[in-house]
Amino acid sequence: MAPRRETAVRTHLLRRGVDCGIRKVHADSGGIYGSPRVHAVLKREGTRVGRKRVERLMREADLAGISPRRRVSPARNRRPPWLRTW
Repeated sequence: MAPRRETAVRTHLLRRGVDCGIRKVHADSGGIYGSPRVHAVLKREGTRVGRKRVERLMREADLAGISPRRRVSPARNRRPPWLRTW
């Protein structure tokens, strides 16, 4: 069994490496990817890290994805009010 000091150092180095990977994936996406997509990309690249750890590290680094906007059809906007069905 490894002494606590070695385990703490190993955990710190792993966390720093994962944190850099998270920042890189988030930056490569233009700041759009949130934790589920970042986790999927890291997993695809072979980095073994938990989903909740990615969420926590992104929250601590103040990184967040962008939610897609709701789209409104241009054709619906041009209808006269008496023909609108919504």
